Amino acid sequence: MVRKRFKDLIHMQDENITTATLKERNRIAREIHDNVGHMLTRSILQAGALGVLNKDDSLKEPLAELKYSLDLAMNNIRSSVHDLHDESVNLHSTIMSLAENVEDFDVNVRYDIKGDIPKEIKYAFIAITKEAITNAEKYSNGNRVDILLREHPAFYQLSIQDNGQNATINPSSGIGLSNMRERVDALGGILQISTDHGFSINATLMKD
Repeated sequence: MVRKRFKDLIHMQDENITTATLKERNRIAREIHDNVGHMLTRSILQAGALGVLNKDDSLKEPLAELKYSLDLAMNNIRSSVHDLHDESVNLHSTIMSLAENVEDFDVNVRYDIKGDIPKEIKYAFIAITKEAITNAEKYSNGNRVDILLREHPAFYQLSIQDNGQNATINPSSGIGLSNMRERVDALGGILQISTDHGFSINATLMKD
């Protein structure tokens, strides 16, 4: 019993550290975007204006090189901010937040993934979960949704099932379901949708 409590405490501490780290990354990304990005944008505009106004041939090439360097710096900043933001998205926390915001259903989440996963898979699972919850709220006469995210040796799995009966939605149609299929197909995965016993979705995305 003591060993289990100790293990749970360590796990909780690790979760808190991860959450704090992700929040700090997000804060840094915002500051870079708001401060450095703003200054670079102003510098790029000034360099462009100087290039237009300049009448000295000897300065044309240095000004062009200056503007090129500023443009390159801006692109690098955007890429870095984008990467920081992607890393700051926590799949577990996001799924739990989606579950907590559902009013008419009891949403049960089982999360069995250790560590972070590729951002493309992360975003796909978030989008699919949002759409599945929306479908349950619109079309299901049930009162419970079970969400399972699990890591296997060769793939990641997302399963979502509600306990509604006589689902009338056509699993082969609908913009939301089409978007699910496109996301999964783009990642070389498999998406299975069924309405036999409530509305169920099973997405399998392979590891690299």
